Amino acid sequence: MASASVVGGGARHGGERRRRVLVFPLPFQGHTNPMLQLAGALHGRGGLCVTVLHTRFNALDPSRHPELAFVEVADGIPPDVAARGRVAEIILAMNAAMEATEDESGAASPSNIREVLASVVAAGEGQPSVACLVIDSHLLAVQKAAAGLGIPTLVLRTGSAACLRCYLAYDMLLQKAICLPKHRDELVFEVLARIAETVRNSNGVVINTFEELEPMELERVHGELGDDSVATVLATGPLHRLSSMNTGSNTFNVRQDQSSSSVWTRRRQGPCCT
Repeated sequence: MASASVVGGGARHGGERRRRVLVFPLPFQGHTNPMLQLAGALHGRGGLCVTVLHTRFNALDPSRHPELAFVEVADGIPPDVAARGRVAEIILAMNAAMEATEDESGAASPSNIREVLASVVAAGEGQPSVACLVIDSHLLAVQKAAAGLGIPTLVLRTGSAACLRCYLAYDMLLQKAICLPKHRDELVFEVLARIAETVRNSNGVVINTFEELEPMELERVHGELGDDSVATVLATGPLHRLSSMNTGSNTFNVRQDQSSSSVWTRRRQGPCCT
């Protein structure tokens, strides 16, 4: 069974805290920074204990944020996939590894996210109970595992409400041949379809925008997701204004042993992160 090693703060910092929230960002700067800003707001403004799950790929540095607890997750990304730096391929490989119950040798997979989440919850002795898990919309494997364990999930969309509506409509547009890209990329299509599935399967979605900026788009997102029984749509942005957490430069949050060779700082081939 995969076990979780918790590093850093959490309940020991800031006095008595009654609830705990888990957060799991996608390991790329444009996704990690908003998630850390949300974690800072939940901790600083909401009085919550926050545990950040993160991959070994582009691993975060717990020393940068001692007020939060950190758990490193074995992501199972093959070295050749990481070396190519194609983001869609990395996302799909990460999810596949997290869903696997066995590794190539037939042994229990250390990347199995259901086992990791169960271990994190069980390791909470002396800590507040887990209220929910906030995940990046690219982490469908994590959403499925959390649902199986009875952990409510919220999805953080780091982009706009208009962008989310496009992703939710993408499959329909393809089926009706309304949107046919000149260069078909099946990996990107799969990534976009999984974003929509993750959002629709979760208990709610948090969007890094605000009502005055996108009133019509937010109303439409409410309506569309309400039909899918997604109970909560929160426009909480801009997140950097809600949190005093310093997310710094491109490599500020990355462990020093990863910053020089990380895909984060390399020029990437293929489509960028969505």
